[in-house]
Amino acid sequence: LDKAQFIIKQGLLKELPLLQKNEFLQRADWTNLSKPLKAVTAPDEITEKELDVAFKRRLLETERQFYWSLFKKGALTGTATKQLINAVEIALDGEPQISPRNTLFKFWKTPRYIHFFNHIPCLNRFVLHFSFERLALSYDTARGFIEAQQEIEKHLQNLAPSKQDADMVLEQIKQNKKETRVHIQELRDNFPELSYSLETHNAERLILNLERIYLNNLILEGMLDDSEANKLSKEIDRKLANQQQKPHLLSAVEISKQLALMDWTCELKPKSLSLLGKLAKRQIYSDGELIFRQNTFTNSIGLVLHGQVELINISKERIASSGEFLDLSIFLTSRYKNSAKALTPVELIWLDIDKLKKIIAKDNHLALLLAKLIEQESHD
Repeated sequence: LDKAQFIIKQGLLKELPLLQKNEFLQRADWTNLSKPLKAVTAPDEITEKELDVAFKRRLLETERQFYWSLFKKGALTGTATKQLINAVEIALDGEPQISPRNTLFKFWKTPRYIHFFNHIPCLNRFVLHFSFERLALSYDTARGFIEAQQEIEKHLQNLAPSKQDADMVLEQIKQNKKETRVHIQELRDNFPELSYSLETHNAERLILNLERIYLNNLILEGMLDDSEANKLSKEIDRKLANQQQKPHLLSAVEISKQLALMDWTCELKPKSLSLLGKLAKRQIYSDGELIFRQNTFTNSIGLVLHGQVELINISKERIASSGEFLDLSIFLTSRYKNSAKALTPVELIWLDIDKLKKIIAKDNHLALLLAKLIEQESHD
């Protein structure tokens, strides 16, 4: 900016003699008018560091504007837009940072306090709903973040002070996209119903906004009269206002259907499946999060719906996947013989042991099956 002001003032000083000769400006106070121009001194030479900072700031400003444009087009929710812009503000604070975006990566983890409140029975459903809403928001922000990285990548060559700087930032952008795609793929793999719901919702919203754009083009071309345009516009507004995201909170019936797909349930009584679905309490864990610690006392047993869990003790480690129980030994000891940690985003259901025993008492096949699984686990 200082350099630009200096160049402008130098140009004006060159023009002064010509202006002073103008017959209609002979009585102008040229002494005072020229003082501000002559007072400008040449700026210090801009360092490579300053050029790099300015370059990254312009990229981050471009990223911020891109989020607003997505929001205005209806391609990004207001909450996601706010979260992403906040992440840009933090990246701009002090020395601008293209990568890593720790604010976003941290936001995509499940807060610890959620699991504290989850143990309060009356809050369980609220906490589950909040967990899924947070997952939905993390999915939306991750998608928007990747699109923004693709956008700023287009501006690298024009804004970079050198090819070396452009190449360096390009690698940082690639790393951002790589880490974010891993997060999105984990959500798709471990929460298929959620990703289906979100992507269907986003596709419908984008189609409606495209419909509005085409309608506006027809209006500008004069192909519709005011009454027709108003009618079609209101119809699009109505659809957008009434657009509902497909529910991603499963009912007891839906949980029973998921249980029925597991190998060990193929011969269970339909009533037992129904009772297990009603008994189940769902919970979400982020990758790397501790689910329970060895030797902790408990009255519930976990079953993996989606994702992978690492079970660890002094002598061995094993991985539990979809359809597998976590630590069946608690039937005998009421405490965990392993520690459990989420290897991916994980969706578990918890079954109260005392209530589960009542279901087992009425289903011999379930009783024999669990006894066999407990025996297998004790010999592993």
